[in-house]
Amino acid sequence: TYINFPRFRMPLALMNTFSTVLPVFVLSKYFTASDAGQYSLAAGVLLTPVTLLVGSVSKVLNQQIIEKINTKQPVLYYATHTLRILMPVTAVLFLIFFFFSEQVFVFLFGSEWREAGKIGGMLLPWVFLVLFATPFGFVPDMFFRQKKAMLIDAIYLALRLVALTIGVLNKSLMLAIGLFMMAGCIILSYNLIWYLSLLKDHDKRITAEID
Repeated sequence: TYINFPRFRMPLALMNTFSTVLPVFVLSKYFTASDAGQYSLAAGVLLTPVTLLVGSVSKVLNQQIIEKINTKQPVLYYATHTLRILMPVTAVLFLIFFFFSEQVFVFLFGSEWREAGKIGGMLLPWVFLVLFATPFGFVPDMFFRQKKAMLIDAIYLALRLVALTIGVLNKSLMLAIGLFMMAGCIILSYNLIWYLSLLKDHDKRITAEID
């Protein structure tokens, strides 16, 4: 019954790990160590608090949604309600940071890290979607859709590699990071829609059983 968990989750975890370190590896190899450092600082500053928040939100969602599914209750409204609560507040914060990211990095780390602030502003749309899509990452496991989740992650890794390669071939750091960010936005947007559609299908089955 649960063979798909190790069968598909292990490759998925490996791809996630490789995908995470890929930008630093490529940037340090084909650009300069300073460029890689600027990206690492920008990504670290943005992703560290987001990762902590994602972990907290994911635990709550996981517990509540599993409980509702086990008791055959609808779950889509609860999921979308959580998004409606989080999105307005975080959207305002992200929007403010988008316009003042360079100033924030210069104030915190010094003028030599201005480029990191510029990169941070570019990464914001991707980080914003990480915040809202990643907490629902457990949903495919609940409906035994690990194979599709693994295939999506493989496509994600491939798109990231293509994005960075285009930047390298054009000798443009900002192009590489911009395309890398766009690849993330495309996949994470699709994932979020897919996760919610799985929950919606569950609600339809519950309604059909009641009828």
